[in-house]
Amino acid sequence: MHGQPQIQWAPGMRVGGRYVIRRILGQGGMGVVAIADDLLLRKPVALKALLPHLTSRAQSVELFFKEVAVAHAVTHPNIIRTYDLGEDHGIFFFTMEYLQGEALDDRLKRMGGKLPVQEVRELTLIICDALDAAHQAGVVHRDLKPSNIMLVNEPRQLVLLDFGISGFTGTSMEETAESPFTPRDSWVATSAGLGTPVYMPPEQWQKQPCGPPSDIYSLGVILFQALTGRAPFTGDNFMAFFNAHLHEPPPRLRDIDPKLPKDFDEAIAKCLVKDPSQRMQSAWQLAEALRPKRRFRRTLEVVVRALIIGLLLALIGYGVFRFAKGSLIVEMRPGLDSSLTV
Repeated sequence: MHGQPQIQWAPGMRVGGRYVIRRILGQGGMGVVAIADDLLLRKPVALKALLPHLTSRAQSVELFFKEVAVAHAVTHPNIIRTYDLGEDHGIFFFTMEYLQGEALDDRLKRMGGKLPVQEVRELTLIICDALDAAHQAGVVHRDLKPSNIMLVNEPRQLVLLDFGISGFTGTSMEETAESPFTPRDSWVATSAGLGTPVYMPPEQWQKQPCGPPSDIYSLGVILFQALTGRAPFTGDNFMAFFNAHLHEPPPRLRDIDPKLPKDFDEAIAKCLVKDPSQRMQSAWQLAEALRPKRRFRRTLEVVVRALIIGLLLALIGYGVFRFAKGSLIVEMRPGLDSSLTV
């Protein structure tokens, strides 16, 4: 990126008429993200802009605007909300909600590389709910990774970010730039604008159409990492990751740590199947496999319901018996009383 024109934003600068820059959060391969005050909504927003040298490339601009279109196609509390799309002096930008919290990759680092099983289970169920909503709308994320999962300090708990390379179900990836991949940043680098090597499913490496099972594969890698502290596939270079994802059998969770739950071991194994048609097919299916003691609770509910119904029937029967007994005594009493007076 050296030598390329940069976005010269600074605190206090007004952008697009209604936004005042607070501070720059960071710059990536395609754009800059800043925090700005929205003078119309009267609240802080995140503002994402496309780097100037990319505005002349039709693919880059299309990819940038697609992020907005995709985000608007899905409405779900656990998917980031977008607000506005604009242009300022030739710089394209859009705004989205400003979230305060911690990205999952930062949480993993802070916790020594892995999380408690119960926390992983709770987070997974929320992620699956959000992914299922996206998939139902025909949207596939295609770059699911810990840095795109934000843990927030509000009732939502978790928000999925960055649909920048997302597409609609069944579309394939096209290369948009040379790969910035290096062994040093293999956990976070985006490979040729196509995804992130550690988390990419085989079909994405081969530029084949992606569907919900593609996101399920990436989520399987994330869960494996969150529970064991390591990724199922590693490599020193781009081709090493390519070969690992396409040809190496994934390790089993309980082979690394036998104390980890069997349901996670089986579910993640189904997520990491090479052939997407044989893989776990939906986020809903993954959530059902990991819901705690669901079958036991259902059985318990049936038993409790049966006991309550049985008790009610017994009480009704007893009431009928008492009523019938009382009526019989009342009917017999006149005859008994007259016989006693003779």
